[in-house]
Amino acid sequence: MRRDFAYIRVGVYASTLSIRLGEQVVKKLQRVNRDKYIELVRIKPVTRKKGEEFELLANALQGDKIDMAAIFLDKLYQSEDDKIERILKKRGLSLATVMPRESEETVLVKKRFQSQKEDKLSICTDSSERLIQIEDRFPESSTEVFEGVNSCLRELSRGNVSCAILPMYAIKVMSKDKYRGFEYLNYDRKRFIPSMGQGIPLLIERDGEGLELSSKRLLDGDAAYEVFMEREIYDKIKELDKENRLDYLTINAKASLNKLDINVFLDIEGCAFRINKKGDKLDKNVITSKILEEVNDMLIGL
Repeated sequence: MRRDFAYIRVGVYASTLSIRLGEQVVKKLQRVNRDKYIELVRIKPVTRKKGEEFELLANALQGDKIDMAAIFLDKLYQSEDDKIERILKKRGLSLATVMPRESEETVLVKKRFQSQKEDKLSICTDSSERLIQIEDRFPESSTEVFEGVNSCLRELSRGNVSCAILPMYAIKVMSKDKYRGFEYLNYDRKRFIPSMGQGIPLLIERDGEGLELSSKRLLDGDAAYEVFMEREIYDKIKELDKENRLDYLTINAKASLNKLDINVFLDIEGCAFRINKKGDKLDKNVITSKILEEVNDMLIGL
């Protein structure tokens, strides 16, 4: 039975980045639901372990503590390595909307007026998927992954690392007052492509709850198309890897008008590769087939 909501409770994980995401979602929902009150509900972390964000938001939805949840796509995949539909279905949830990517760019962050010279550059990042690209670009550096952008900036502030390579969308929504002692340099967006789905916010709800009319007006067709293309290619490549030789894999799909641009980054037993295919959206099956052929040749040839 559908409920008649006088207001909508939007739940977010109580981290700085997720709260900023939630604030953006509330503003967008309020614009198309002027007759309702939209409340942002912060779900307090318990262990701050990988995968906890989706776990807590799913539990809050099931327990009727919130009506919708805002989360970045990669946080959902950190919980369970499966298709979006199946991950949500197991929890009795459904995808309400896919919002536009926050950003595809990456920035290099360093302490302002940092003058000391180091024999070996030390770099940190927030994503293990990004690590291989950093090591490829800076082979002589020492690299480390920390959980979250806040942790990376904290290490940088303490002088434990020389610089951090972080997603632009995260830096834009962080508190400027808190981190005004840093410099942010535009970096190579093509080489340091985001991990799959990292910059795409999702809005999810209980299956059949009836909020979809509110949320679907926020739907971004290209972002939704990109989400499912990325996961479809990812799943098919994983199926080819019968012997578990892939150490790293991420796919980035960019759709605009009728065009499609797909980048695949993969590492096979220490050898890094990049595959780029472009074409029309109508040719997506042909593009996918060509990518799978190249990956299969690599798996067989190496």
